[in-house]
Amino acid sequence: MILRTIADEVRDGGVRGWAERTQAMRLGSDASTEMLDYWTNFMAKADKESCVRITTAAGKLDLEAVLPRIRTRTLVITTEKSPLQSVAAARSDQQRIPHSELLVAPGDSYHVAVTQPDLCAQSALRIAAQPGL
Repeated sequence: MILRTIADEVRDGGVRGWAERTQAMRLGSDASTEMLDYWTNFMAKADKESCVRITTAAGKLDLEAVLPRIRTRTLVITTEKSPLQSVAAARSDQQRIPHSELLVAPGDSYHVAVTQPDLCAQSALRIAAQPGL
């Protein structure tokens, strides 16, 4: 599983090494050099052991049974060309969550809240403002 590989990379090469190697994929092809450098430096400050432990634990999660039990409005966000999963896979997960919507943003990043913060914030505010629930 990919998350165990992340834990191994962080354990062996440190958080900075892993962040540098994966930042362009995380932020997408439109990210500037300045944005890539900023996020690499920001992530490099994270505690190595904490990163290893959280990615190891996350690799063991199975959320299949949990998704239908979510009872609050939920906005699932992905991009057209996310390297993590296809739009079809994101839609399949989203459809298991009652009262949820899928936002497919343009681009190829998977850290959409960083690369398209205005779109994410506006969409989240729209969902939160809906009556009920």
